[in-house]
Amino acid sequence: MRPAAATLLAILVPLLAASCAEKDPLVTRLAQRTHYQVGIVSFIPRDNGTLLVEMEVSTIMPTRLPVLTVTVRQHGPDETVLRQDRVPLDLHEMDATGVLRVFQKVAAAGSEVASLSVTVETDPPAEEYGEFPELAEVAGT
Repeated sequence: MRPAAATLLAILVPLLAASCAEKDPLVTRLAQRTHYQVGIVSFIPRDNGTLLVEMEVSTIMPTRLPVLTVTVRQHGPDETVLRQDRVPLDLHEMDATGVLRVFQKVAAAGSEVASLSVTVETDPPAEEYGEFPELAEVAGT
């Protein structure tokens, strides 16, 4: 292959892939999820066996997701994961700043919960899209 043709292919293939991604709502939604950061601010154990978790969600995306599903992990004193749950966060109240504090109840793993961590799964398995309201909506599950 000539160098000019290889250069042209190197430019066109990513452009075509991006063009296809823009037309597929599921691919677009998966890409949008990667532009969110979520952090644990605090958590309070409740008497009813739940934790009230305060999280801060931020994004630089001008188009916002209405819901973002995150994985909340509860860790014991030795940092072992005691429990993990996928939790949908309602982002309807996110304003132009792109930052929102949300409060969410999760079932507690017990009294030995020492810390929490939260992640946004960037590439969940297709068979689990139904657990993500923001993906199920466009995946048809």
